[in-house]
Amino acid sequence: MLVNLEKAGTEEYPTFNFAKCLALYAKNFIRISAATSFEYLSLITINTDLPSPQNKRQVDAAQEAVRDLVIESRDFVTLLGDIRPDGTREPGVIERKAKLINVTDAGKREYIRSIVEKAATLVDDEGDTPSAVLLYHLSEDYSLVLATINRRLSDVFMDPSSPVYANDPVAQEEAKKMNFSMAAAADPATLASNILQMYEANGNILQRLDTKERETCKVLLGMIEARKAFLAGRWEASISVIIHCGS
Repeated sequence: MLVNLEKAGTEEYPTFNFAKCLALYAKNFIRISAATSFEYLSLITINTDLPSPQNKRQVDAAQEAVRDLVIESRDFVTLLGDIRPDGTREPGVIERKAKLINVTDAGKREYIRSIVEKAATLVDDEGDTPSAVLLYHLSEDYSLVLATINRRLSDVFMDPSSPVYANDPVAQEEAKKMNFSMAAAADPATLASNILQMYEANGNILQRLDTKERETCKVLLGMIEARKAFLAGRWEASISVIIHCGS
């Protein structure tokens, strides 16, 4: 409701629900520009000069509306960020403009993490593997990234009609230059290879990885390479990869 009834002693008086009004208006831009929706939602916090506890309620309303925006828009790259080909993080709108919704630098990481984890679980349950991989990485759950990728690679191996087997070297090289989210949709095998290389080159990540998931990823990539060689008529190369995977 856009009008609430507030009590002052024994009397009730109507008040305008500013936060709800802005949240409804921001929905008009969700599909057009999630960044624009965020800008409108951040206006809710202009009421932080109200006396306590009303001011805190306005901040809480703004931060909750932004959480809802992420889930409803599914524009995770714009709002939450992406991973560049070199492994560095590309911050999203929420991280860059967190102060607009009264998220401090100290609390920024935890606030974004809470959004990422909720969104990751949701899209993974829906079978949106590329989005789940990106979000699990942003939440720093690296073993779960590999587990999700391994499920995708298993599907690829079982499907000989997958574009992965097109053996297009130009497309594969282009996929290596793409950001995390784009590469996830373009070529899951190249994405998996890039992620594995990225993780193994980072000692902090490497020590947090599940050894089983890491080895499974390597085996699946090898199996896909073997099938590529087999489909291309390169029998010896296919056998060589299989022997290497089993060693």
